[in-house]
Amino acid sequence: MENPATSTPPPPLKRNSNDVGWEYGQLCDPRVPDKVRCRLCGKEFSGGIYRMKEHIGHLKGNVSACPMSSKEDQEKYTSTEHP
Repeated sequence: MENPATSTPPPPLKRNSNDVGWEYGQLCDPRVPDKVRCRLCGKEFSGGIYRMKEHIGHLKGNVSACPMSSKEDQEKYTSTEHP
C-alpha cells in the first residue's frame, strides 16, 4: 500500500506574489528568489519573474524564447507590461 504523503508531489515553489508570471514559473530554490524554472520547458535562469515573462512572451534580448509557449501564452506578455 502506497503512503499518500509520498505519492503526491510537493506544491511548486513560488514567491508570495499575485504576478501572473507565476502561472508559468516556479522558484528553483526558496533561498534564491531570482532563480526561476519554466514550468513549460524546464529551463532555469536568473532574473526572477520578469525574465520568465520575457521567456514565455518571446521578448528578445535577455533570455531565450520558450519553445513550448503557445501564441496565447505569448500574447499575455507582449502587451504593455514590458517596455
